[in-house]
Amino acid sequence: MGYSYDRTTGRLVCDHCGQADGTVRKRCCPHGWCPPPAYCKTCWNTPEIRQADKDHHIKNDCQGHAEASANRDAEEKQMLADGMRVRCSALSTDDGRVHVIFRCKSGDVGAFMKRETYRHYPLVENHTWEDYELIEGQPLQSAPANFY
Repeated sequence: MGYSYDRTTGRLVCDHCGQADGTVRKRCCPHGWCPPPAYCKTCWNTPEIRQADKDHHIKNDCQGHAEASANRDAEEKQMLADGMRVRCSALSTDDGRVHVIFRCKSGDVGAFMKRETYRHYPLVENHTWEDYELIEGQPLQSAPANFY
């Protein structure tokens, strides 16, 4: 989500009324999940807008998403503490493979793998080097620990 700013004053513009009166603030998600809308004091104090904001967070399950994200982060922290190599980023290569960086206690390590192997697991889950070796059916080919 992008924000609009007044060209002459540089002030944040209200997402509802379009005013840039100096009272516009980003109204954060109560769960820290979704991008905050920008509302001026007048609009924010309107009961319909407040209710719509509350309904938005319920409809989009911001609390559930925030809790799931916190759980994944805690799981990753524990996996790293246990000495596992956890997937953290990836980049496609020109030869059809994927260069994957795994985070571990002693520093990052890299591996090359088939695109199909990399796509086996959802990106929102924590997975390890060993998980990918099971899918690949053989040891992964080592790669640089960065993309440069």
